[in-house]
Amino acid sequence: MLGNLYTLSILSMIPMLCTYNFYICVFTTQLLH
Repeated sequence: MLGNLYTLSILSMIPMLCTYNFYICVFTTQLLH
């Protein structure tokens, strides 16, 4: 049960991390160009 909640919280955090990483990637590419 505890592991299930842990996996669920990680899965719900993934989209937020993806958008965050996307902005970081865009920012770094803007700096490099």
